[in-house]
Amino acid sequence: MNTRIYSVVWLLLLGVACSAYAQSNKVERQRQLEPTIKTFEEADKTNPPAKGAVLFIGSSSIALWKSLREDFPKARVINISIKPSPARWHLRDKVREANRLIKDFTEHDRRLGYIDVFSPMLGKDGEPRPELFVEDSLHMNDAGYTLWRSTLAPYIR
Repeated sequence: MNTRIYSVVWLLLLGVACSAYAQSNKVERQRQLEPTIKTFEEADKTNPPAKGAVLFIGSSSIALWKSLREDFPKARVINISIKPSPARWHLRDKVREANRLIKDFTEHDRRLGYIDVFSPMLGKDGEPRPELFVEDSLHMNDAGYTLWRSTLAPYIR
C-alpha cells in the first residue's frame, strides 16, 4: 500500500515539475521576444504604416527576405502558411493543423487570403526539400525564396 502511495505522490510531483518547467520555458520565450516587439512598436510610433498599407509581418522567413519590396511592390496582405522546416519536422502534425485552421478562418472572410507554401516545399517523399534551407534546416536559402516568390506571385501581382 505504501508503495502505491509513494508512486502516486511521485507522479504528482513529476507532473508539477513538468508543468513548472513548461511554464518557465514559455516565460523565457516571451522575455526573448519582448525586445523585438518593442522595436516594432517604437517603429510604428515614429514611422506608422500608410493608411491602407500592406505589412509583411511574421517569422524570420519574412524578416530575412531581402528582396521582398522589389519582388512585390504593390502587394496586399495575405496569410502565408507555416512552412515545413526540416528542423521542426517533428511538429508537422501541429503545423498542418495550424495551417488548416488559418485557411478555414480566411475562407470565411473575403478580405482575407491564404497561400499554401507548405505543399510546394515538400519533396516527392513527402518530406521538406533540404535544398531550400540553409545549414540550420530552419531558415530558407535563395532557392527557398525563389520558390516562395513564384508561389506568391499569382496572388499578389
